[in-house]
Amino acid sequence: MSRPKSTSRWSAASTALAGDDEVVAETFKVLVLGGSDVGKTSVVRYFTAGGNVPRLLPTVGMDFTDVVVTVSGTRVRLRVWDTAGQERFFTFTKQFFRGTQGIILMYDITSMASYQTLMKWLQTIHQMGMESVVTVMVGNKVDLEGKREVPLQTASKLASRKGFEYIETSAVSGKNVHTSFYKLAESLIFSRGIFLPGEEVEARMQGGLTSSRAENGTFKVEDRSKEERRRAAISNRKLRHDSERERSKGSSGGCCS
Repeated sequence: MSRPKSTSRWSAASTALAGDDEVVAETFKVLVLGGSDVGKTSVVRYFTAGGNVPRLLPTVGMDFTDVVVTVSGTRVRLRVWDTAGQERFFTFTKQFFRGTQGIILMYDITSMASYQTLMKWLQTIHQMGMESVVTVMVGNKVDLEGKREVPLQTASKLASRKGFEYIETSAVSGKNVHTSFYKLAESLIFSRGIFLPGEEVEARMQGGLTSSRAENGTFKVEDRSKEERRRAAISNRKLRHDSERERSKGSSGGCCS
């Protein structure tokens, strides 16, 4: 079945906390992957909280935020995991690939080194057998165009070869931040076959947003239960311990396959 031409619209709504009983068609686990300092946390926070965010310290471990989005009349929950980008955390991050349905693969357009790190993430995705996972490749910090080190054509060719959507974003100006997540949500919805029938989609689109407002989107940030937060904290402690153990093996001459 060929994918229909995209006619998506996002309904306007302000950010609001929502409970776990939010009615959605499906919940998708999404990992945000990329090297350190590429702006993963800033992009995620811009998407979930809106507006510019201050410079943040590097993420240690992993954390997630639930966001409800509506695409073409279909409401889904994106469980967005923000991951540590440092290479020493590659090992523990692999443990979280299980059940992943979507990936935001990010690099910094002003850093060729971050683009090379992206290649390592692609290798990890291949090793984990996750190449069929819906992926959007994001070149962040487009507000620093004058400092660009990674040519647009180079990145877009890679994305095309891999079958990824490619978008360039800025967590400073907000350019394409929402679009990157909505593109991912749209692809996930299509891949699962949960689009509404065309006639119903068109009916729900009547009086919808114009293209100039589509960047705002519809999303609700869900508050997690105490139990979910407790499990996440325990997992992070265990994963940090595993990471330290792997590094100790490496420094003592051991190796791992």
